[in-house]
Amino acid sequence: MPILNLKSILVGLAIWCLSSTSLAQWVQTTATGGGAPKCLVFENGSLFAGTTSAWPDTNSRGGVFRSDENGTTWVPCGSTFPDLTVNTLSVSDSIIIAGTGSGVYVTSNRGSTWNTANNGLGNLNILTLLLHGTTLLAGTDGGGIYRSTDFGSSWLQSNGGLSTSIVQSLGIKDGVWFAGNRLAGPGVGIFRSTDDGVSWVPTASTHPWVTSFAKYGGIIYAGTYGGIYSSTDLGDDWITAGGISRPECLTVVDGILLAGTFDGVIYASKDTGATWQQVSGSELGSFSTVVSMTSSSEYLFSATWQGTSGVWRRSISEIHSVVDVHDARSNVPKAMRLMQNYPNPFNPSTTITYELPGGLEKGRSSERVRLSVCDLLGREVAVLVDDYETPGRHQVTFNAARFASGMYFYRLEAGSFVETKKLLLLR
Repeated sequence: MPILNLKSILVGLAIWCLSSTSLAQWVQTTATGGGAPKCLVFENGSLFAGTTSAWPDTNSRGGVFRSDENGTTWVPCGSTFPDLTVNTLSVSDSIIIAGTGSGVYVTSNRGSTWNTANNGLGNLNILTLLLHGTTLLAGTDGGGIYRSTDFGSSWLQSNGGLSTSIVQSLGIKDGVWFAGNRLAGPGVGIFRSTDDGVSWVPTASTHPWVTSFAKYGGIIYAGTYGGIYSSTDLGDDWITAGGISRPECLTVVDGILLAGTFDGVIYASKDTGATWQQVSGSELGSFSTVVSMTSSSEYLFSATWQGTSGVWRRSISEIHSVVDVHDARSNVPKAMRLMQNYPNPFNPSTTITYELPGGLEKGRSSERVRLSVCDLLGREVAVLVDDYETPGRHQVTFNAARFASGMYFYRLEAGSFVETKKLLLLR
């Protein structure tokens, strides 16, 4: 047998072995001792799970549980913690804050004791929390957003500019805070604050039921029931990031963007959401929903709710292997795509990325590719590409050192495909 063919067979077998087991490496941890888990955080070698005291097990107790052995055993966190449904956990510098249906609780000793932190909270049904530095924001079911700068000892309502009273998700990137609402209708979408959560303005996104945020490189991602959307300009523009249906939670682990869905599946992407690979399957349970994810240096942990409730773990190195094998087999795009430039705004250079699909005549694009830049009056000021190019992802640097500040447009043309996006030069 020729050596080349033997190598091909061995590579094919390796890919088959990895792909055939790619969805079967999740391990369910032991039961926490509480109800269904709703949120997870990992801090200082310990995994914390916030649980529900209600459906589907009406006889279970809620509260926070801790595992120091990656879920092998669990202990309840402090007898002072009430029997409550814990909707959200936030952690920073060993301080853990729990948001419940009856307010906020804070611990600085790994859950041994908890302090009530409800002074000034006009609405105690806490849906989401986010602690960044000394600023703590709480999104509520009916009271909008509350803000604290003393770890919850006191709160002030911060709803200026906010047109929704139900805030389900919070995120932050480069000092800019993001808030997502829960329901469809007037005032839906994503709001932004540039003054540390004091006041808010709507972004360009009007997608309902914003479940989560994640930052990945220079991009902020939002999970909504309409899919995942990304923005490179802090919310001025949002574009779809793959065809993931009903994401419930987003996280970034070791350079991998992960999305847990309402249908109980976890997807992973290493190319900023351009393509996704499934890294979990039915082993997470039938009719389950992935409601939370967190990670240690070794494992990704996920919490499932409804059909099969529990906490699961999988080696991060295994997830890397699954995604890498998929990328090796499908690294040629399937469709034309023009991406948002980065950075944006920029000065004086920015990168424009576009993708050309495979399977075209002679391995090349069947039409000449043209990438140009125009000013606000539609006058062409630069031609960056005007040639036949091979399929794949391409990047071009646009240096605007000789141009005046302002808004410009870049346009990709290839056969019948035409797409235009805007870019902002700020000096």
